[in-house]
Amino acid sequence: MTVSVNNKLVGNGITICSILGSMTSKMYEGPLQNIVYGYGQDLIYPLGMYFLLRDGVMHLGSQSKKLSFMANKYFNAAFVFAGCSTFEIAQGLGIHKGTFDLKDFVAYGIGTGLALTIDSYIQNKENKRNKVSNDQYESPLNII
Repeated sequence: MTVSVNNKLVGNGITICSILGSMTSKMYEGPLQNIVYGYGQDLIYPLGMYFLLRDGVMHLGSQSKKLSFMANKYFNAAFVFAGCSTFEIAQGLGIHKGTFDLKDFVAYGIGTGLALTIDSYIQNKENKRNKVSNDQYESPLNII
């Protein structure tokens, strides 16, 4: 999977927003404060990490046959979910500071699923745009 410049800009924007969101989620004082405070970062981390990984590692996967599995968005989504879950498991085992909460796994899944949904939507729009532009520039002989 190749990622266009526009697609990378969207991914970088989501990553930056995720970083800012995770930094400020503890300051939120609006409705559903407990949910945002408790699970906001758990939803935002996988979202940002997916696009960071997509724009970096997936590029390597598309350049090398040995690393071609890295170009698969589902592999990367599973990798992000597993990475986030590792920290949660480490909290449960007392290896990592924090509070173990099974609901965090749900938040990681939602964040990862949201990232996949956004990525698929962007990719589908890009594929349609490329198909339209290719159809417009077909040989004039096809019109006859």
